[in-house]
Amino acid sequence: GEKADQWLAGDLAKFEAFLAKEACGDDDSIDPKEVARKGILECFSAAREMWETNKSFKEFSDLWEGPVPEGLKLAMDLHDEGEPPPVVQGTLAKQDQAYRAAVARLPPL
Repeated sequence: GEKADQWLAGDLAKFEAFLAKEACGDDDSIDPKEVARKGILECFSAAREMWETNKSFKEFSDLWEGPVPEGLKLAMDLHDEGEPPPVVQGTLAKQDQAYRAAVARLPPL
């Protein structure tokens, strides 16, 4: 939905800034916009995988170095507030789908 589109714009900007600072530096062969799009989706995949294994985001938080997308933060906050796993899982799945759809709607690079 619209919220994912808005969040995605901000998340991509944060991710691109992170890449420019941390990862790519002077490597011209890397397109930060493309890497940011992939990175955000990978972030969701990693978080979902670790969540499904442990019903916790701790391992993900320990391993993930990039910025965390707003939609994923939403699920993580619900978990921190003590919401039951099915609620967290539902939010995580919904946001993952919303972000994938939002990325698919972006103009081609």
